[in-house]
Amino acid sequence: MKLDIDHLAVTLQGVSTEMGGQVQDLLGPALTHRLSDLKLRGASSVIAQADLGAIDAHVGMDAHALTDLIAARLVDWIGTTQGETV
Repeated sequence: MKLDIDHLAVTLQGVSTEMGGQVQDLLGPALTHRLSDLKLRGASSVIAQADLGAIDAHVGMDAHALTDLIAARLVDWIGTTQGETV
């Protein structure tokens, strides 16, 4: 199955512009890697409605760790809605 994500909006509160740019650059590859482990069935309509809410990040977290946290939360949410265990 091919899955295209046309738009992903993430609000990073309290994060520097530099880190926000790094997260933006890293998030696509991180999601591609994590989503490749799922066997998605009709997930595109589910993802379109995704709202992950607030994600608590530790102060001092670097861009890689923050990106991994966001990607993990999205994949966990998708897995739960699709009945998959990641």
